[in-house]
Amino acid sequence: MQDYYELLGISPQAGEKEVRRAYRRLARQYHPEINPGDREAEKKFKEIAEAFRVLSDPVLREQYDRLGPHLFRRLRTTPPHGKGAGETFSAAGWEEDPFPDLFKRQQPPSFRHPTTRRLASPPTVELSLEEAVHGTRKELAIPVERPCPSCHRPGTEAEKGLLPCPACQGTGRQALLPGTVGPGYPCPRCAGQGSIRPGCPRCHGQGMTVEMERCTVEIPPGVGDGTRIRVTMRGKAVRKEERREGLYITTRIRPHPLFHRKGNDLYSSLPLSIAQAALGSRVEVPTIDGPLLLTIPPGTQGGQTFCLRGKGVPYRKGKGRGDHYITVVIRIPQHLDQRSIELIRELEKRTQR
Repeated sequence: MQDYYELLGISPQAGEKEVRRAYRRLARQYHPEINPGDREAEKKFKEIAEAFRVLSDPVLREQYDRLGPHLFRRLRTTPPHGKGAGETFSAAGWEEDPFPDLFKRQQPPSFRHPTTRRLASPPTVELSLEEAVHGTRKELAIPVERPCPSCHRPGTEAEKGLLPCPACQGTGRQALLPGTVGPGYPCPRCAGQGSIRPGCPRCHGQGMTVEMERCTVEIPPGVGDGTRIRVTMRGKAVRKEERREGLYITTRIRPHPLFHRKGNDLYSSLPLSIAQAALGSRVEVPTIDGPLLLTIPPGTQGGQTFCLRGKGVPYRKGKGRGDHYITVVIRIPQHLDQRSIELIRELEKRTQR
């Protein structure tokens, strides 16, 4: 039985925001709508949802930390074969109320009303270098948490009505030990209410479902690999605080076959023949904005670099662009006939005089 902290991939010292971030990241990965027909993913999603429900609730998390994962699960589920909860406590070695102040709230967790909210896991948008330099628009599917359309947030099936709690037989309390008489302790299954509602099968009792909402994202010129871009959600279904808060996406730039980027500068190679480098020429060079004619002076050496000012990546803060550096690579013929060999040797003799 996996520990809830290990299930979410966080440490026991993780704060509320870290718990929420981990849950949203995993929920997006294993959600049944994203993995249709995958039973393992659906099972994993349910486990993640249960772990988040417990660790995001201060009272339940305090119980979990104090009792440990195994005993916590035993005490919060219906005892098997009709046994009372007192037998569970007795088997665990408890001789007094292990929950002296754990049930301060009278409302069961399933009756809480979560607010509409987006998942915080930032989607990654893949861009070409040209799109990153010039800017573009992208259509994205954003995972959004919405109130469950079946149960409308409670996480229970309201139309089926209340059922007596099977753990306490509707009394709302359980005895500390089998056969004892006394006030006992509030039933952990129904939080002392004595009745429960069947869990909603659509949202698995969470009261929220994850929907994929499509939106258009404006990618500004000059973004880099790993840039976070704020996206403002719109529409009637989006709450005011969501419009203010927005959502952040992360960019990933695909490698380019010709250009290499460093900051706001671009780098590329320019192959030249011996004649072009020695005699000079005008050659067409590729740039991120399209082909450009470059004048090669006579006597150009291999490894020599030319700088195209303002032909790099735009600066996101402020005006202007970086530069494009072009490094010359001399192409040496691999297969020479006898006449070519004689000419090269003659050239070598003349240049050594």
